[in-house]
Amino acid sequence: FGINLSIPWSAGGREDASWEVPDSSEFNSTRQVGHSGSGAALVRAGETAESLLGRLGQDRAAGASADRPWERVGGVGFGQGGSSGGYTPPVLRPDLDADSPEAAEEADRHNDESVSAFKDGDFRKAYDLGREAVRLSPLSAVYHANCSAAALKAGKKHDAAKLALAACDLDPKYAKGFLRAAQAHLEIGARASVKQSMAEFAKVLELDPDNKAAKRGQKDAWLTWEADFEDEGSDSD
Repeated sequence: FGINLSIPWSAGGREDASWEVPDSSEFNSTRQVGHSGSGAALVRAGETAESLLGRLGQDRAAGASADRPWERVGGVGFGQGGSSGGYTPPVLRPDLDADSPEAAEEADRHNDESVSAFKDGDFRKAYDLGREAVRLSPLSAVYHANCSAAALKAGKKHDAAKLALAACDLDPKYAKGFLRAAQAHLEIGARASVKQSMAEFAKVLELDPDNKAAKRGQKDAWLTWEADFEDEGSDSD
């Protein structure tokens, strides 16, 4: 049972890995999924998702075909996924600006639809519609405050704070603007923002002494400050 020393060490080994693909290989070109033959490449250089779907068919989009139910479970393909096949943005009016004759009417409509979406719990849609209302009517404190509420629910805390502060600037006596700002700053949770929320809740109660949301928020802000920041020393920031 000795070792046959006449067998070279390379025997039985395999070639080094290489990126080179033989011309005869079945994998030397990318073909359209579901098509036979040597068709064109599936994705062309610089091609957008819209162009690709237009060329291959809209049914190729993730979640678009009932024959591929697994794509509706979440995160596959171009879309966001989810049980409904992904988020469908609302129809906006990019053809208009704040100076357009229809701007005020369209801003009001988008704000109403934003409020409706908010009540339905569709906060992303409420936010998108609210942003359009603000864009078409940038001097409305009400639209800014409403969009701020949607932004906060949609997880956009800093945007919510900016929108609310804009509402406060537009109407310094608008209690809801200060309430939205206070809620956003408290949610951000940083030392300076929590301190700012305390002042904003106080401003709400100055303008609207019976505001229950402000009373609850003020209590939460104080508790957060005492728990997280009171022992940090000077609060001169």
